[in-house]
Amino acid sequence: MSDTALIDRDEAVATAITDGRSLRRIQRDFSLTEAELDAALEKSWPVNNDARIRMIKHDLARLERVIEVLFEKSIAGDVNASIACIRGWERKAALLGLDSAQRIDLQVIKPPEHKSQHQRISEVIQEFWNRMTPAERELRDRLNGMNAEKALELLDRLGNGDGAALAPSSREPIATGTDRERDTDAT
Repeated sequence: MSDTALIDRDEAVATAITDGRSLRRIQRDFSLTEAELDAALEKSWPVNNDARIRMIKHDLARLERVIEVLFEKSIAGDVNASIACIRGWERKAALLGLDSAQRIDLQVIKPPEHKSQHQRISEVIQEFWNRMTPAERELRDRLNGMNAEKALELLDRLGNGDGAALAPSSREPIATGTDRERDTDAT
């Protein structure tokens, strides 16, 4: 096929596409292989960076003319023209890539573990208990297992030993600060 015949055929294919015929029907009507159809499409509507830049420039020029008209109407007080003008600016920003989100790298940093006041108090108490000797721990465990009356009774049985010095000689309650103040006021 000659160059002019190829050009004419490619123009006829482009016209058929813009008229709304399907690619399969065009391929059958013009007896084209897929490669020939792709070549015709590429010649009519090239898709490469240069063609894309050319289309963007063309669209921007048209968009600028429309925005100018809409802006003048918008200044005159036409609300619909104002909205359309803003949408035109948004489209312009999208064409130029100005509306793309900035890349932000987030790093999740775990904050240092803060202990609650309850946890800190519990740790201090536990540290106190851990410093006790095994005999003191055993005594604590045994005393925790019985009520106060039973513990005092056992201490009284010890008699003159160390336990007698710890326990009051009689079963009277131990005086508190409030009791002492009351007793001093009575005298």
